[in-house]
Amino acid sequence: MAKTISDRLHRLPIGILTKNKYSIGSITWGDNSSISFRKNLNSESITIDYVVNEQSITETFNLSASPCNYGNFRYWFTCHCGRRVGNLYLYQRYFRCRHCHDLTYRSKATNLRSGKYAGLRYLDRYEKAQELEEKAKRKTWRKVPTKKKQRLERFYLKQLEVVGEFDQYEKRYKR
Repeated sequence: MAKTISDRLHRLPIGILTKNKYSIGSITWGDNSSISFRKNLNSESITIDYVVNEQSITETFNLSASPCNYGNFRYWFTCHCGRRVGNLYLYQRYFRCRHCHDLTYRSKATNLRSGKYAGLRYLDRYEKAQELEEKAKRKTWRKVPTKKKQRLERFYLKQLEVVGEFDQYEKRYKR
């Protein structure tokens, strides 16, 4: 059975909830879905309220903190399965981590190395090439190509490889 892709679901990131200086707030998504949350400061937990299929649901998630290298803390949800996660996903009425819902990312669900996606890779790399062109103000210095120019040339060589992959795919499957 294929896994559900997490990009299509409502995501509740920990950063939105912990960066809010107030203990009460709400988050709204584009399809008129919203949740409200309140921080329980004394017990280090967050309670979220939301409505799914005209049924009101209230859930409480514990928070854990890990120290950062340069001071301060990074907060995490503690999912009901016991995992420490940064995002919770709404799937089948409840917010849980992607492991509980058996979700996957779009990038893991597609094989981007196949020839079928060579055209997409070409377009992505074309945009990156334009950015590199803008950054490389000077092409040579003392008749020697600059590092940015050398990087751009290597990038263009890779582009030719991608075009070759796409041509091979076209010849193989579009007979």
